[in-house]
Amino acid sequence: MAPSAAMPSGATFPWQCLKLAATVTGSQGIKAAVSTSDRPSSSRPNRASSLAPERGKGVVVDDYEFDSNLDPDDVRMFEEGFTHTVGYLLKISYKKGSTQNTGCNTSELNLLRDTKGLVPQFGLLCSAAECEALRDVSEIELMHEVAAMGLRSYMLEIESARRANTRAKIFLMILEKYRCYRNKCREMHERLRASAGNQSLGEELEKRDQELMQSICRNSELEELLCVKDEELVLGKRVTAECEHLQAKLLSLQSELDQNAIRVEALGAEWMGKLAELERKVSELESAESAWASASSRVAALEITIRVLQSEQESERETATLREARLEERIGKIDQEASNLGDWVAVLEAEKAQLLAQVESASTICSSPFARVLGSCRGPTGHIQEFVGGEQYF
Repeated sequence: MAPSAAMPSGATFPWQCLKLAATVTGSQGIKAAVSTSDRPSSSRPNRASSLAPERGKGVVVDDYEFDSNLDPDDVRMFEEGFTHTVGYLLKISYKKGSTQNTGCNTSELNLLRDTKGLVPQFGLLCSAAECEALRDVSEIELMHEVAAMGLRSYMLEIESARRANTRAKIFLMILEKYRCYRNKCREMHERLRASAGNQSLGEELEKRDQELMQSICRNSELEELLCVKDEELVLGKRVTAECEHLQAKLLSLQSELDQNAIRVEALGAEWMGKLAELERKVSELESAESAWASASSRVAALEITIRVLQSEQESERETATLREARLEERIGKIDQEASNLGDWVAVLEAEKAQLLAQVESASTICSSPFARVLGSCRGPTGHIQEFVGGEQYF
């Protein structure tokens, strides 16, 4: 199981404070456990363990020392291939009852055997936020992840130690060959110096050696120049390739630009037609707007005329109403006068009847003189004029 599968993404754990001891057995396989330093502290996670000074000394192979974080004995035991237990279970020393007891009682915890209450024990190594993140992981998974991480670290250190041993062996082999050839060269120089006949040959060899060194210097300078030229050539090839790429890109852009120009011309013609159509519609809208403005002005004038006519009609209606009221009043007065005249006519008719009766009675008495009187009383129309109360009636 990978550590990232069980551990939360936001949680961190001070693995630098942990060390693993692995055991390889024929029947049980690989077992692992973890331990911390003698005084763990969450506020100082980068603090090395108590065994760091011994581990920092490194592994010495054939008078050659290389850096390693493992004990030399552990490396040798693992590389020699022992089948019995080669590791050891380091214990976590923690304090109990720091808040309840005044004294500090230390005990040992085996993470492979005691699988309960692991998270509180990591409180000595982690911060409060890290402990809260670890509470979301089950204790068995946490134990397996700790053991797997420690085992991976252990195997990586073993591999680094093996590679360091290989490098050390190769280095020592080269060093041994160098010493051998150096001793042979010294012996040859001593022999050449001891022989008198070889003195001129030695001088010639020294001269040739100097010439060889000078040629080597010149060749080194030429080699540097050649490297510079090679770099310039590579750079030139890169520049040429880049130029070819840019030229191809420029050609593609030019063709695309030509296509875009043709497309722009087509779109320009299309938009010119649309623009002419829009101008025609705008002119139609302007004419419609002017017609609407004239119609609006005419409507406003008509509304004003209608208001004037309505006011005149209202005034005429009011005068007609006043006239009707006056006529009704005059009609009432005329009716009253007519009724009064009717009463007078009735009275006069009664008086006339009485007078006629009196006249008939009196006619018999004095017919002739009264007849003359009556003849004198006739009017121009032939009717008899009567005088009643000083008034003349026809």
